[in-house]
Formats: sequence, C-alpha cells, structure tokens
Amino acid sequence: MKFPVAFWLVIAGVMSCGSEKMNNGTGGATAVDIGGAVGTLPTSTGGTTTGTGGAAGGTEPGGVGGEVGGKGGGPGGAGGYPTCPAGVPVEVAGTILAADGQPVAAPVTATVTVTSVDGCTTSSCGCELCTATKANLRFVLADTGAARTWTLLLRIPDMPAEFIKAGDVLDMTVAASADIAHFTTINQTIVLARAGKVVAFTAHLASFFDQPLPQLDSFGIGVSDAGILCQRSNVADNCIVRPRAARVMIGTDIGTVADGQTRQVGGFSFSIGRFVQFVDTGFCDSKSETVMAGFRLP
Repeated sequence: MKFPVAFWLVIAGVMSCGSEKMNNGTGGATAVDIGGAVGTLPTSTGGTTTGTGGAAGGTEPGGVGGEVGGKGGGPGGAGGYPTCPAGVPVEVAGTILAADGQPVAAPVTATVTVTSVDGCTTSSCGCELCTATKANLRFVLADTGAARTWTLLLRIPDMPAEFIKAGDVLDMTVAASADIAHFTTINQTIVLARAGKVVAFTAHLASFFDQPLPQLDSFGIGVSDAGILCQRSNVADNCIVRPRAARVMIGTDIGTVADGQTRQVGGFSFSIGRFVQFVDTGFCDSKSETVMAGFRLP
C-alpha cells in the first residue's frame, strides 16, 4: 500500500452593466442613450443624436464588479484550505495476523487468552511487520474454544505497558476485509472487550472512494468525519493530501480529535495516527487512510 494523498473553486466576478433607454428625436430617427440614466438626450432636428454622459456610469460599476470577482477567485484557486504546518506525527499501530503470519482478511469473533506479551522489535518478534507497522507490543492470543491463534501487533499512545497482561481473557471482535480497488489493502478494526466493556480498539482502513471510518457504534463509540483541517502537496505521489478531524462520541461526551492528536473522550484515550484524504490530481494512486486507536482509562 502506498502512503503518501486540488479542489479548485472559482468565484466569477459579476459585471454590472449600464441600462439602455430609448428616446425619440424630433423629426428625425430614433436616438439611443448608451450608458445609463445619468445621460441626457438633446433635441434632434434630424438624423441620429447620441446622448453623452451615460458611458461613465455604465463602465465604472462594471469595472468595480469585475475587480471584486477577481479577488474572489484567488482563494478558490488555492482550494480554500490553509497549508498544513509541520508537526510530529502520533504513532498508532494495530494489525492482527493469523497463525500463518498473514493479515486477517475476514471477520473473527472469539474469546481469547493472552498467552504472551513482549516488546515488538525486529529482534524479539522476528517479523518485518513490527518495523513496518511501528508497533511496540506483540501479543499472542489463543482461542479458548478452538485450536486457533493470532498475533496482535499494537501501539496505542499513552497505554500502560501492563494494561493487557499474559493470562488475561478477552472477547475479541475483528471486522476485516480486503479492498481490491487498483491494488489490495486489508482493512481491520480490532476490538478487545471484557465483561461487555471495550478495553482497547484499533482501526487501520484504506479506500479510494471515500474517507473510511471504523464502525464502533455497537460498542458504544461513535466516530464521524469532522472535516478537512488543511492541505499539502505530495510531489512523489502526485496527490493533494488533506488531513481531517474526527468527531468522537462516547456516551454523552463528545470531542473532536484531529489527525496526529490524542484526546480523552468519555473515559477513553483516543488517538489518530492518520486520518487523511488523498485527492487525485490525475496521477494519484494513494488511497485515503484512517489509523485510529484507543483504550479505556484505568
């Protein structure tokens, strides 16, 4: 999957025109006052007589209108969004692997026992995904009702190291699927719960066609799109990248969490590692991406 993703708004200037009015000359052809109401038409005894003084009234308002329209086009051309400031990203990771080492790509529901926990580094885990996903913890989970095991690679900002321990029994729900548009990516939302209450969750999602969001409403966590924060160009991928904010609702508590931010909402610590829209400029091949995680505060 490629990670690093313009929206041109043109406001037309409205040109105001001077009004036209018709008068009849005495004994001659019709005379026309071109310009506006300020012009006066002298009496004509023959032929065509043109009123004077209307031209200035007609062009001056038009010129002012055109100038305002031109200024309106400026922000539209820039997309209307500020340039993203430089910042330090929040590292969030959540990937679950089947026993064969491949990412889980289909839904799973199971009661699991944590059989081991260790710091996720290349040497201790023996897997390249530790580095690729920026995970700092590796959990081995065993199905208590069947001979199945999984490996969970995880990093949730501010979560205590002993928050999930060996021997813990948890209810695990994995919503997973493969997105095969253009190239294949695996979408996963992982929820660990105890006695009906969410202990921790992660979501790693990608899509070309919309901004993907984790579906956590059945667990009492609502996540919706709160809009674009800023934009920047990714020259390497020929994409316009627009980080977004999420609106999080847990119980009666509502908070807005921006891309690259950690906030406490409704008794949870909620972090967004990536919540970015990749806008196609004609050559962009990156999918919009969502990486979120959270845990229930002790």
